[in-house]
Formats: sequence, C-alpha cells, structure tokens
Amino acid sequence: MAEQSAYRSMQDGLKRMNRIEDSLEKGVEPYDWPMSRSSPEEYAQTFYPIIGTSLQKHFAHRKSQGLNNVCLDLASDGWVFTGLRLPHDGALAVGISDPSTIGDNRIRYDMGDVSVVAGNLVKQTTWNEIDAWLAKRNVPSFDQVFFRPGGGIPLIGVQSDYPKSLHPIDSTTNEELMFGLLNRVLQRLSPNGEIFAELGYGTEFDAKAMESRLRAALNTATISATVRQNTLKLLVVHIHKIH
Repeated sequence: MAEQSAYRSMQDGLKRMNRIEDSLEKGVEPYDWPMSRSSPEEYAQTFYPIIGTSLQKHFAHRKSQGLNNVCLDLASDGWVFTGLRLPHDGALAVGISDPSTIGDNRIRYDMGDVSVVAGNLVKQTTWNEIDAWLAKRNVPSFDQVFFRPGGGIPLIGVQSDYPKSLHPIDSTTNEELMFGLLNRVLQRLSPNGEIFAELGYGTEFDAKAMESRLRAALNTATISATVRQNTLKLLVVHIHKIH
C-alpha cells in the first residue's frame, strides 16, 4: 500500500473535521471529550516515561539552565497551565472551543497568563492565530509544546481511515498527518525547545517502529526523537530541538 503524503493526509483530516464540526453545536465541546480541565499531575503521568518528574520541577530545571518556558498546548483547553505553582512564561492553548470566556474562568485564565485559540489544527487559519499570538507577545517561538488529545484524536481530524490490518502502527492515528502537524510545530519551536506528544495506543514494539519513522521523517541532526510507552499503554514522543 502506498503511503499517503502529509499534504493529502492534512486534506483528508480537514474534510473529516468539517464533518464533525457540522454535527456539533458551535463552540461546544463534544460530550465524550475526556480532557477537559486536566491537571498538571495528569500531564506528568502521561509523559512520565520522558519527563520523569512533575511539570513544576521540569520547568524549574529549564529555568535553572537559563531557558524560557513559553508554552503551546494543542488539542486542549489550557486549564493545566492555569494551575501551575511555578509560573511559566505564557501559554497558548488550542482547542475546539474557548472555555476562558465562560463565567469566572476569565479571571483564572488571566491570572495564569493563559490564552486560548478556538480552532482546529488541520486548518491554516488556526496556525495564523497561533503566529499572531507569538507576534503579540513579541516572542519568536515556543519553548515547550504539549499535545495530549486522548479521546479527542478522532475529533481533531488526526484519525486514520485505514483498517488496522493495513496500517503499520496503530489504527487510531494517521502517521503522515501527525508528522505534518509535528513539522508545523517544529517550525515554531525554539532552540532547546521540546515537544511532548501523545500518539495513541501501542506496544513497546510499536514505540521502536514509530521512533525509527520519526527520525527518518524529521531527517535532521539538530532534532532528537524518543518514543516510549507509558503506564496507560499510550505511545508518547519527546522531540528535542538541539540547536
């Protein structure tokens, strides 16, 4: 089976997302979206095989090295960054809706220095808004990027249409589309910046295969990629931009 190009996969993801958006009430998260108001502890659990500590300690370690922590939180409501005891350097979340506008949430988001873009990751207009946020903050790029969609993978268009028997890794994630999204993030990642991404369910064997594919797809000596399986049986990737 010939592999889809990242461009074709992005187009397929956009069509899929448009169908989903048409079936949802505008600005309302689907009832089965499980990642609302995630805590720093939940993020640490997901990425523990890579981070090995809490988000607060991870950010503190970077600060001790003179590194910034401007954060991008994809497929998320950004709630996790409103509750960190150690201040980050500003965070932008991208999700289907903007919960910061509901009730008293605005106060919590403002105090936490967290902004939200309501948009879909397969749409260029969403990335334009991400770039506008960077320009408004007068920062060139992000230092820490998180992608923890959980059950939202099919809701943001990163869903494979291939039967599992034809798909090399896991039927819940379209690899070419995921690589396309990762490359968009890499274009906006600072030197010494990091990406932490959830790739869907898999085995340790899948993790090794995905790591090889990532390294081949990124194809640069300035990027390191590591894939591990966490206690939830999810594959998680760490991408470090060395220079």
